[in-house]
Amino acid sequence: MYWRTQEKKEDYHLKKNQPVIEEVKPVVIEEVVKVEAEDFEQLFEDKFIYCGIHLKTEGFKADGKPKKKATFPVGYDKVEKPTIENFKSKGKDIIPNGIILLQEKSNYSSIDVDIPEECEILEQMFQDCNQIHKTKNGYHFIFKQNDLPRSNCGIVDINTNLFFVPEYRNENNEVIGKYEIIKNDGLDDMPEYVYTYCEKLILETKNKIKKGPKSTTEKSSIINYDKREVFELFNLDVMNILYKIYYDAGFMN
Repeated sequence: MYWRTQEKKEDYHLKKNQPVIEEVKPVVIEEVVKVEAEDFEQLFEDKFIYCGIHLKTEGFKADGKPKKKATFPVGYDKVEKPTIENFKSKGKDIIPNGIILLQEKSNYSSIDVDIPEECEILEQMFQDCNQIHKTKNGYHFIFKQNDLPRSNCGIVDINTNLFFVPEYRNENNEVIGKYEIIKNDGLDDMPEYVYTYCEKLILETKNKIKKGPKSTTEKSSIINYDKREVFELFNLDVMNILYKIYYDAGFMN
């Protein structure tokens, strides 16, 4: 490189050898945006009765997934009309970031699919249900009221109160999950195959009792032995002889 002056050459090398200092940008924490009642009035009209809540995550579950933590206003399940208002919890002012849809008050039936890959009627419900909400890990399918009981069946939860939170965060203010509308075309009756599927899951859940291996010896055949029979069955002299035979043969070494 040709240098016009020695001064410029020295200045160039001086700047070149100086460490580069990166500009540190200030961390901008996004403010919690209050969800307005009008947003849900336009979205759901009069389909549901709901109450404003605040949903976030805090820590992790055993499976490594973020643990949801919802904060509710006092009497949230007693409201008679859609309600979204700021409220206090443990002395703190809480701004709702979503709602809880009240199942009994709204007179709906829901299939909350928590494990989509194991729900054998998932694709059919996508076609036949007109009210579908996507959650972080699954889907909510909502129908008109029927007589199915509220049940937690692992793959799906049936007839529970449902969250709808456009966006929720963890304790570090990072967005963890969103709820989205896939279909919002009203509420229809639950198809017969959905009803049958739920009945089957409810029955399986109720009958799922863990049992140990069944004994091949009946209790009555033991408790009715007299002392002589017990002695003959558990004669220690005989047991010791058998032990010595096995030990000498190398089976007990």
